[in-house]
Amino acid sequence: MSLSSLGIHNFVLNAPRIGLISANKEGFASLGGYLAIHLLGLSAGTIVFPPSPKYFSRALKMPGRPRRNSDPHDKRNTLSAPRENDHTAIVLFSYTVVWWTLLGLSSAFGIGGAGVSRRLVNIRYIFWVTAFNTSFILGYLLLDICFNPSRSVYSQQSKLKVPVDKIDVECSNLQRTQVAPPLLEAINQNGLALFLVANVATGLVNLTVQTMYTSDNWAMAILSVYTFALCWFAWIFRERRLVRL
Repeated sequence: MSLSSLGIHNFVLNAPRIGLISANKEGFASLGGYLAIHLLGLSAGTIVFPPSPKYFSRALKMPGRPRRNSDPHDKRNTLSAPRENDHTAIVLFSYTVVWWTLLGLSSAFGIGGAGVSRRLVNIRYIFWVTAFNTSFILGYLLLDICFNPSRSVYSQQSKLKVPVDKIDVECSNLQRTQVAPPLLEAINQNGLALFLVANVATGLVNLTVQTMYTSDNWAMAILSVYTFALCWFAWIFRERRLVRL
């Protein structure tokens, strides 16, 4: 709403680049939108990363409030508890429907200006990024459920199925040893540094190649080399953290 009511929309699209502010007008105008996307991403993480999508909501309840299964020594209330992927998929599906619905409504009623704008990071862009990424995470989770089935029982917490072979302590210790593929672990080790290197590499490609007029075969070759180089960078520094915040 501030983009239109404060004239920011017109400033970003039409103002000449004559000073420090106007030269970086897209960056300044999009700060609020990217902050919103960041916070929504953190919110999605509280659903995906814990064993249960209700883990953080239970943890934030008042400690003196009586509730079922609130024993802190119960392993089902810890991060080492068995994952409730069925419950997580249902919650993600609900959020996916909400975000796509909001995107459709904002487009139908013309809220947030004309179209989805990455330059402005308007409300439609926020809805689109959130809906798109939530849908992909849901898709990955469904694939994991389909290709990695396990014997299940019903959880007393969510009343949904959880793996029966991970409930006891011995199997939960085995669960903690399971990690992501080594390359993904290497990328996650230096995510910020890899992001900065990727941006520099993107700039070098744009300076040396006329990407708009590049053929499909040549574009795929560039993307393949680009991806291999970034993976190689992540792999050689997999045992070192390059940037510490």
